[in-house]
Amino acid sequence: MNDEAMWQLSEETAELRDQVAELHRQLDEQAITAAASTGAFVLLARYLAEAGQVHLDELADDLDGLCRAQDNAVWQRSLIALAEQLRGIHERQTKGGR
Repeated sequence: MNDEAMWQLSEETAELRDQVAELHRQLDEQAITAAASTGAFVLLARYLAEAGQVHLDELADDLDGLCRAQDNAVWQRSLIALAEQLRGIHERQTKGGR
């Protein structure tokens, strides 16, 4: 391989590394956004339950049903985890705790 071909390969490799780094940054950003949205949803559901506006156990059951709407393991795990968080809050609230 001559010097020009090596230089071209090195340049292409650097571009690919930059693209991979950008994709990692975007994935990290999406994960943070998803975590913030989940946290906000759980907090809102808790406040609504404390005000008697929502039944967390029923909302959790609805999320279980929604998880079957898509045949995607990540979708399903996310909704099941969210439902479990709501059930935990419901259990604490019905036992008199927060």
